[in-house]
Amino acid sequence: MTHYTRQEWKAFTEGRTADEKKRGKMEEHLLACDECLNEYLTFIATKQEVFSGMQISPQFTAQVMQKINAYAAQKKKESAKKRLLFYYAAAACLTLWLTSAGIFRHLTETIPEIPEIKENRLIIPAAREQSVLKFGWSDRLMNNALHLLDALTPDEEVRE
Repeated sequence: MTHYTRQEWKAFTEGRTADEKKRGKMEEHLLACDECLNEYLTFIATKQEVFSGMQISPQFTAQVMQKINAYAAQKKKESAKKRLLFYYAAAACLTLWLTSAGIFRHLTETIPEIPEIKENRLIIPAAREQSVLKFGWSDRLMNNALHLLDALTPDEEVRE
């Protein structure tokens, strides 16, 4: 088996081999000869190293990282929107379920029957007089809500 010289392999890798028959024989020879294949791959590797160094700009890494960060931020925003949409959907489903189960109607019928709760008061002695400090903002809120519900629900006596 005849081997080709380094100059011939260099010309082959650079595409300077003009004769198509010789080029075909060299390709077939690469399939059979490991030594020539190693020589050919050495030329290809050095050519690729030089070529790749010329193509990549110094800002390449910074540009790629900037695009990756922008993509990650976009994905984070999308996932936050999806999570918020999920919470809204869950709240809507829970509200519909409570409404269909009659929980709200049951509350409007039951709460007026609860005996009136006296406001909690704390008497603090002051100089020669007593002042009253009111507690129970939640009780006042509940009373206001009850009055609102009473105004919204029609009386049963009026219906009959």
